[in-house]
Amino acid sequence: MKEQLIAGVTGSRADFGIQRPVLEAIRAEPDFALDLYVTGMHLSSRFGSTVTEVEEAGFEIAGRIDCEVTGGNHLDIALSTSAAMAGFAEVWTGRRPDLVLLLGDRFETFAAASAAYLLNIPIAHIAGGDVTSGSLDDGLRHAISKFSNIHFATNELARERLIRMGEEPASVFTTGTPALDAILSLDLLSRAEVEHRVGAPVGGRLIVITFHPATADKGTPGAQFRELLAALDELPDDCVVLITYANADSGGAELNLLLEAAAKNSGRIIARESLGQLLYLSVLRQAAMVVGNSSSGLYEAPSFAIPTVNIGSRQDGRLRASSVIDCPPEKDAILEAMSRGFELDCRGTVNPYGDGRATARIVDALRSAAPFSGLGMKRFYDA
Repeated sequence: MKEQLIAGVTGSRADFGIQRPVLEAIRAEPDFALDLYVTGMHLSSRFGSTVTEVEEAGFEIAGRIDCEVTGGNHLDIALSTSAAMAGFAEVWTGRRPDLVLLLGDRFETFAAASAAYLLNIPIAHIAGGDVTSGSLDDGLRHAISKFSNIHFATNELARERLIRMGEEPASVFTTGTPALDAILSLDLLSRAEVEHRVGAPVGGRLIVITFHPATADKGTPGAQFRELLAALDELPDDCVVLITYANADSGGAELNLLLEAAAKNSGRIIARESLGQLLYLSVLRQAAMVVGNSSSGLYEAPSFAIPTVNIGSRQDGRLRASSVIDCPPEKDAILEAMSRGFELDCRGTVNPYGDGRATARIVDALRSAAPFSGLGMKRFYDA
C-alpha cells in the first residue's frame, strides 16, 4: 500500500486542542502522511492569531485558507464560508489528499467538507451525531456527517443517531472524544505557573468562563451576555473570573467588545483572547467552576471533577455529566445555579464522552480503512 495522505483542518484554538492528539498520532504512523491546513480564527488578529500555537506545537502548515473571519453577522459568516470553500477546493485540486479528517461543526469545517465532497475526496468525521439545537452548528454538523465516509462518534447515542441518518453501521465507531486524551497525556502547569502565564493572581475561587453566541436562540447574544456580567458583579469577594473571548459566530464581535469593557471596569474579571490547550487545561485543574455555554464545560470540565454552569440553549441536546447545572440566561438564575455549583460534590463524576483513549481507536479505524480509495461512493443505509 502506498503512503496515504491525510489532510487535517483546524480553524480555532478550541478544535486544534481537541484534534492535536489525533494529528500527532497520524503524523507518527509510517503508512500515513499529514498535511495540516489552517483557517478561520487561527488567521485573525481579532482572535489572537492562534496559528502560532499550531506552529509552536511542531506542525508544518501545508496551507493557510484565509476566509476573513470577523464574528459580525450572518452575512459575514456566509461569505466567510464561501471563501473557505473556494480556498480548500483550490489547494486540494493542486495537492489532492487521499482522505480529509474533520472535527465537529464549525462553518469553516462545513466549507472544507463541501469542497472535499465535491472533489470526490473521502472524509472522516469526528464528533458527528451529537445534538446542539441552540446553535446553527447543529445543522452544519449533520450536513458534514452526510458528506462523510467514516465516523468517530463521541458516545453511543451519537452513533445510533448517525445510523438513523442512514450511515452504514460498519462505518460508525464509538471512540469518545480526543478532547480528553490530552488531559491524561499532558504535564499540566502548577498554580504558580498558571498565574505567571495568565499574568494575574487567580484568587481563592477561580471561575472560568467562555460564552459564545447561541446562533439559533431567540434571545440576542449581547442581552444574554449582559445578564451573565450582571451576575458576576454579585459574586463573593474571593472569586476571580477568567473569561476567554467569544468565537467568530454571528454576534461574537459584540460579545468581545462587551467583555473588554467589563474587564476594564472590574477588578475581578481577567479577559484573554486565547489560552491555548496546555494553559486552558491547567486553568481547569485550578478552577472552582466553569460557567458559560461552551462545549468544554460538558466535554473536558467533568474530567476535572468541577461543576459546570451551562447557560442557555446553545448546548441543548448534548449529554450531561452529573456535574453540569443548566440554567436560563438570566442574572438571578445564573447566580442561583452558581450557588448550587459551589456546594456540589463532584467527586466520582463520570464523563459521558469517553475515557481519554479516543486517539488510539481513531487511528486503528483509519489504519483498517486504508487505502482510502476503496471507500467509494456512499449508500444510504436503511435499517
